Amino acid sequence: MRTVLVWGTFDWLLVGLAGDAGGAVWPIVPEYERAAVLRALAVVDEVVIFPEPTPAALVARCRADISQEIPPPEHRTDGPGGDPFS
Repeated sequence: MRTVLVWGTFDWLLVGLAGDAGGAVWPIVPEYERAAVLRALAVVDEVVIFPEPTPAALVARCRADISQEIPPPEHRTDGPGGDPFS
């Protein structure tokens, strides 16, 4: 499980969501259901599902002031179960 902490002042919050093109095993919950859960959050203004392996094309199209990639667990430096704030 990955946890994302975001803070700051936002005029508009766009969430990029990886699509289901990754394979038959992952993800367990279909993209449209995951998008619906995110859209239901009051702080989220829009959810964009990107079908590509990375969100590079989405980042280029939206020209956001800030874009942040959350590394997958295997690339984290705090180790499994580690404290990212230590």
